[in-house]
Amino acid sequence: MLLLVGALSSKAQILDDSTKNVYGPSTTRYALENDVFNNRETLYTIDTLLNGFQNYNFLQRNGNLYQDLGNLGTAMRPVFYTPPQQIGAMLGMDVFTPYAINPHQIKYYNTRSPYSSLYYAQGGNGIQLLDVEHSRNINSRWNVGFRYQRPTAPRQFAAGSINPSQNRQVDSHEFALYSWYKNLDSTYQIMGNITVMDHRVQDLGSIALLDVANNLLSIDEVLNNLDTLNVFEGNTLTSVLTNAGSRDARNQIHFYHQYAPVGGFQIYHIFDRQQRLNYFSDWNLTNSDRFGFYPDSLFTPNTEQETKYLLFENTAGIKGTFTKGRLNGFNYRFHARRRDYSLKSNFFQNDLTRNENFVGGWLNYYFPDSSKFFVEAEYLIGGDTRLRAEYQSKLITAGLYRVDNSPTLIQQNFLSNHYNWDNRGKFANVSSDNVYGNLNVRLGGLTVQPSVLLSNLNDYIYFNQQAIPQQEPNAIQLLRLGLGLQFKLGNFHTVNQAYYTKVSNTGVIRVPELFANSRIAYNILFKKVLYIQVGADLHYKSAYKADAYMPLSQQYHLQDEFELPGYLLADAFATFRVQRVRLFFKMSHVNQGLMSQPGYFAAPIYTGLPRAFAFGVNWMLFD
Repeated sequence: MLLLVGALSSKAQILDDSTKNVYGPSTTRYALENDVFNNRETLYTIDTLLNGFQNYNFLQRNGNLYQDLGNLGTAMRPVFYTPPQQIGAMLGMDVFTPYAINPHQIKYYNTRSPYSSLYYAQGGNGIQLLDVEHSRNINSRWNVGFRYQRPTAPRQFAAGSINPSQNRQVDSHEFALYSWYKNLDSTYQIMGNITVMDHRVQDLGSIALLDVANNLLSIDEVLNNLDTLNVFEGNTLTSVLTNAGSRDARNQIHFYHQYAPVGGFQIYHIFDRQQRLNYFSDWNLTNSDRFGFYPDSLFTPNTEQETKYLLFENTAGIKGTFTKGRLNGFNYRFHARRRDYSLKSNFFQNDLTRNENFVGGWLNYYFPDSSKFFVEAEYLIGGDTRLRAEYQSKLITAGLYRVDNSPTLIQQNFLSNHYNWDNRGKFANVSSDNVYGNLNVRLGGLTVQPSVLLSNLNDYIYFNQQAIPQQEPNAIQLLRLGLGLQFKLGNFHTVNQAYYTKVSNTGVIRVPELFANSRIAYNILFKKVLYIQVGADLHYKSAYKADAYMPLSQQYHLQDEFELPGYLLADAFATFRVQRVRLFFKMSHVNQGLMSQPGYFAAPIYTGLPRAFAFGVNWMLFD
């Protein structure tokens, strides 16, 4: 470590004051592992645009396509059905995964000078997000860097009766250390990282809606009396759980390297070691039993659930390019993959240890007009399959994705203080056939993007109203029609996306029938140095019975009692950029109290965030 620090210090002295100013966003670029993997290595410039810069919240960063529990850092799940992108038996505890730094999406920089980025957002209601990154080249072929992210959030309801020092609901740390190296003639290169996350959440179990006599109100009584029950005045409320908490701690070592003994041909290897700890405790079951949140205790008077998961994965293969011309040609890839994993729990008598072996391939053809067609397949020997075929051009994208995947480990077997199920050998694989397509039509300043997705599911596994996994024997069809509209006229622009969704079996899969995002913005250039954008972000979901959340197993599950009313959520913002500094000021939920409903629900009996002022800054340094 001392040698590394010394090398960095000496390197920093090469530049004098007269040369530092030449460095900036255009001289600091980054590559992505997936591009190198697909033989399309590209160096991207750092994003300095104002579009979407105000979206510090993880839901808005992901296009509102997730559901959470109404607070930054709480459990997240996709609003719409999403077919799995991997085959084999996965753990299945992923509600906090969106907050982790993804090892496969690390940005590997090539810097001519040290690069640092400091991002801080104060989200209102005590929410904070800090994101710090630093990267620098040791020499022209070797870069190292790190990234640290820290989201925190206090309770948004049921905070009035507790000690202020215990008011923090979400406390999280995410860290990544990464490096990219090429040898002198670039025949060998390696990209690798170490990522760590420690995510802790106080689980509230939803709002306990009580009358003046401390009796629990029915759902109908709540929905019919929203104005008088002060449901949206958080500190006056009580939570169902008063001493419960979850922890998702994970660390992963990931690296990709390749060697090209001859031009157009490479040998590659990918290594992953992932260790996870999923923990839940509730030391006040008397309170939770009063509201019937869990089934009766099976073993102990208090609940402490701990699951440890360890995964080793090695992928080795060959890949290369057959070029027929300057712009067109074939890319190919063939691989073998081995997964070894173990699962331990403080309630299991016997640890689970398994291995899986996969083979697969990928073929891609680039046409002279920059369009491409690819097909990829992977097979778990003796089990799962995955197949995708897709055509992409400037005008159209169309594809087919079929996956036949194993039940997750938690769907197969789980033993805790309140739940006990063993579905090993009982659940069939889940198969999903997905046909999709979209157009991209430009008419002057207007871009129209219609899309369609048709999915057919067989043997779908879900968590029922009792939070227990269940398999649906009948096929389920989903149809999602989308329409994207972008319009620009002078300094004005708007970006819109809407979906209409129908599901053949709403008893098993519940989604909002209508879903829409919209941004309206106006750009201003002041004195040729200050860039300003002012506007509003809008989001709407129609009424639907969104899934409830069971923190003990970290799973969302069906519920029939509470329908989230449809609601239009509006944020007003102003963003600024001067040289290498970006700022935003934002009034979230600016329309609260201006509509017939005084607020909105993010999940069953979890209110969304109230109106609040937020601000943030991103400062980039290149010396």
